[in-house]
Amino acid sequence: FNTFGGGPVAMRVGKAVLDAMQHDAVIDNVSKVGAYLLAGLKDLCNKHSLAGDARGSGLFLGLELVRPPSLSPATEEAE
Repeated sequence: FNTFGGGPVAMRVGKAVLDAMQHDAVIDNVSKVGAYLLAGLKDLCNKHSLAGDARGSGLFLGLELVRPPSLSPATEEAE
């Protein structure tokens, strides 16, 4: 139960944020920057044996670190 989620002020603030995101083309920019970052991470995977895989969407990206040749998680190396 949330007493603030449906109030008129919260609704106007939410709409203003969505309008600003649309006006500033935030989603398009996130897609472009995310694709650039993902390509860079995938390039790292081709150059470094510890970088096993890169995946994600938008700016929600991840890089899997593994120990070759077993491909077990590289926990100590990540620290």
